Amino acid sequence: MIPGKEEFFAQLEKGEFKFTKKRVYNTGAQPSYHTDVYLGLGHVDENGRRIVFIADSKLGAQVLERMTPKERREIERKLPSILAEEGFAASGIPVSAEQIAKRFQWEEHKLLDACLKKAYEVSEKLDKSAREMEGLGYRVMRIPYLPNGLASDEPSSETFGISFNYSNVLVEVYDNVRRVYIPEYGFPQMDEAATESYQDAGYKVTRIKGFVTHSLTPRLDGAGLDCLTSEIRFPVKWAKYDSSKK
Repeated sequence: MIPGKEEFFAQLEKGEFKFTKKRVYNTGAQPSYHTDVYLGLGHVDENGRRIVFIADSKLGAQVLERMTPKERREIERKLPSILAEEGFAASGIPVSAEQIAKRFQWEEHKLLDACLKKAYEVSEKLDKSAREMEGLGYRVMRIPYLPNGLASDEPSSETFGISFNYSNVLVEVYDNVRRVYIPEYGFPQMDEAATESYQDAGYKVTRIKGFVTHSLTPRLDGAGLDCLTSEIRFPVKWAKYDSSKK
């Protein structure tokens, strides 16, 4: 259940509210590649232009290019532990970080190197979207994005990767309030780059843990705050908070 508005946002600020499909109902029904995976609306600026946040894989690639191969392998090595901490399970059975590492082999696959390659492959499509939105009068703000470089078109593929997507987010815009809640993946360089991009747009940023599980995918993209919290779009209907329902 979603708690009352004041308690909901208070819990977000403290990092106490974790988005899961058990706590946030009627969600996750939107198809993969729905628009708000890559595009998100912000406020109207002083010149009357609506802000639109657009995923930019070249910005994500630039973050990776500043890292050494050793630093990339260190990130890949940490991901299984983060998944284990988030309660990732196989067929409902919790598994250890060691089992996850053996299953996905991200360090051996060089997951982040593959993400870098894929980032440049899809960059033109995202740039085209940005140009089209600018042509429609929107003010475009670019947000770093790393697509899953291990994505496969093969239905039988068992190779899963992670999409580091910070565009599908929860945004508060009313009166003088400018807040955005973004995923924190435990990839410090990318998490910080995304935070800075939203701050540059004038937003207070709250980072929400618990999204590596949701971004684990055989596709290019990944789930985010918005597609897990669809019913808190305007108009908002807040449920009466019942502390017995966790």
